[in-house]
Amino acid sequence: MKYLIILFASLVVFVTGFFLIRPQLHSPKGKIAVAMTGRSTMELWFKHWNWPYPLRIKTTYRKWPIKYDKFSHGDMYFEYHELPGPISKDRKKPFGQDMLNAFKHILTLNNYDISFFKFCFVDFRVSEKNNKKRFVQLINTVQSAAKIAKENRVKLIVGNALPMPNSNETTIELQLEFNEWLKVWAKEKKNVVVFDLFGPLVENDGRLKKNLSRGDGDPHLGDKAFSILDGNLFQIISK
Repeated sequence: MKYLIILFASLVVFVTGFFLIRPQLHSPKGKIAVAMTGRSTMELWFKHWNWPYPLRIKTTYRKWPIKYDKFSHGDMYFEYHELPGPISKDRKKPFGQDMLNAFKHILTLNNYDISFFKFCFVDFRVSEKNNKKRFVQLINTVQSAAKIAKENRVKLIVGNALPMPNSNETTIELQLEFNEWLKVWAKEKKNVVVFDLFGPLVENDGRLKKNLSRGDGDPHLGDKAFSILDGNLFQIISK
């Protein structure tokens, strides 16, 4: 029994050490360097990559002392950078100004080859009277992000609208309109590619499939959803 306890304790120490140290070993040297910019969904995506299954499934929102902001896959290196939301606490600031300022700064932190830029799902929650205004704000912000990426000689991946399980019809209408505009606009740009966060995850009604959210009352993507997106992301970067 004593040896079993020692063996179990050693295994726990080894596994814990592995997950604590592993994110620190990722390096951009000789790899395609990708700056992944976003908010809660992007953060959860990196935890999906770096954290052991039990932690990322049940206790993702706890502040575990496990780094998760770097990840490597084959010849690709990813770094997570948090972006502020496009709506500033200072109501006098234009929509997207803080977000774009942070994005511009992030691209100076490393010699990135690619940047991934996306909005959070809450940025698409609108009332009917604000639908058209928000559409213009969203596309203006994306166009500015593309300009910043081009100035920094970085290719840009833009994520389209992220679905939610309980979106109202006005929000879905805005998401579909934004996604269609993004697809057409990106075709005219040499350094921009669209990453589809919407199509692989939605029901026919434009809402997130129930089994792909983190659970009732939490519209964030769950582990299944990220597993679906992983292959698509790695493929688009390889291309």
